[in-house]
Amino acid sequence: SHAVALVISRAYLMMYTIFYASDSSPDTGFGITYNLDAAQDYGHHTLAPKAAVPVIRASEDMLAGCVFLSKSRQRPAAAAGDVWLYAFRRPDGSRVTAIWNETGDRSTLRVAPVKGGTLSYYDEFGNEVEKGASRQSITVPVSRFPRYLIEK
Repeated sequence: SHAVALVISRAYLMMYTIFYASDSSPDTGFGITYNLDAAQDYGHHTLAPKAAVPVIRASEDMLAGCVFLSKSRQRPAAAAGDVWLYAFRRPDGSRVTAIWNETGDRSTLRVAPVKGGTLSYYDEFGNEVEKGASRQSITVPVSRFPRYLIEK
C-alpha cells in the first residue's frame, strides 16, 4: 500500500513521491485518485479520491517531523506472515511505531511500552482506537494497512 511505502520511505529517504497520483484513464486503475473526465487522459481533469487518500494522509500526520529509530520483524503465534514494526521519534520526544504485515493475515500483536509510558493505538485512518494505562501493554490487530502506536 502507499501508506506502507510512506512508512518505509520516512525511515530511509525522508521524502516520498507518488508517481501515479491520478489514473491517466478510467481503465488503468493506478493512482490514488479517479479520473472522472474520460475524454482527457493527462493534464488537469476532474478527480475523486480513492480510499487510499485518508490512509496516506494519516501516515503523513503520524510521521511528520519524525526521526527513524529502528525496524524489526516478529512472527506472532498462529500468524501466516511476519509483522513489521518501524519505530520513530517525534519532535516532542514521543515514540511512534508503525505496525503492519505483508500477507493481510488478521493476526494480533501484544505490545508493551518501551519506556514505561502510556500507549495509544491508532488505526490506519489516524483515529485513536485504544488508550492504555501507564505501563500497560495493549493488543493491536495487525493487517496490511499500517496501525500506529504512540508512546508518551
